[in-house]
Amino acid sequence: MKKVLSFGEIIWDIYAEEKCIGGAPLNFAAHLAQLGVKSSLLTAVGADEMGERAKQELGERGVEGIFSEAAGKYSTGYCLVTLDDSGKPNYELMQDVAYDHIACSTEQITKLTERNYDAFYFGTLAQRAAESRNTLLHILETIAFGEIFCDVNVRRPFCSLSTMKTCFEHATILKISREELPYIFETLLPNEGYEGIPEIDMRAICRHFPKIRFLVLTLDSDGGAVYDAAKDRYYFQPALKVNVVSTVGAGDSFSAAFLAAYLQGKTPAECLQAAIKLSAYVVSHREAVPQ
Repeated sequence: MKKVLSFGEIIWDIYAEEKCIGGAPLNFAAHLAQLGVKSSLLTAVGADEMGERAKQELGERGVEGIFSEAAGKYSTGYCLVTLDDSGKPNYELMQDVAYDHIACSTEQITKLTERNYDAFYFGTLAQRAAESRNTLLHILETIAFGEIFCDVNVRRPFCSLSTMKTCFEHATILKISREELPYIFETLLPNEGYEGIPEIDMRAICRHFPKIRFLVLTLDSDGGAVYDAAKDRYYFQPALKVNVVSTVGAGDSFSAAFLAAYLQGKTPAECLQAAIKLSAYVVSHREAVPQ
């Protein structure tokens, strides 16, 4: 069985009448577990009711939680969600919460190294605070992984030049979305013209960041694409037509399905097809990680 270690946040979305657990790394890890991958999540929660519920949720979803105990004095991550008059949600992410203080002892690093994970996953939000970012950098510099998968999620003001460089300079498989492309060129490639044509833009990114083997691009209702840098091959897969109920977690399922298929030896085109299929299933459900 393939093994993947994910790193990052657990966030509770708090609405007027309910709480829903989430966070890209958690959703990603949970989808991997359902796809038959041995999935672990290195994270941090507080010594509070939300933290206890988060641990239970991970167990129920088949994800091994590896917790940074020193972060217990902070609140478990949460986000206040309000709806405007048109029903559009507004998100207020709380700062200085547990996932901003993910730490790893020398003993934990040694244990993680001995597990020989096939892949490592991380994103951008957990890099917003120095302690978690430094832990992430230490892991990237210390532990050897077969693949490093990064899901770029541009959330201003929590995304910086250094954050973006960490993603693009370390990932062997990088996932981005179409709406993030202008920001990527503005931030990382200011002297490289943004064309607005996926194949051309993806090829330009990989020219500047040679460690990226596969650049994965989500295209919303149009589908998705992947660029194989080594073979200079571009693949496109149209979206499946489904009744969209909620897009929450769709990108995380896309990432998980792509990586799971890749670890099983599938071709880039087959990995993309798997990602399109699972994300279509997810958007047809209310939950971010439906069974």
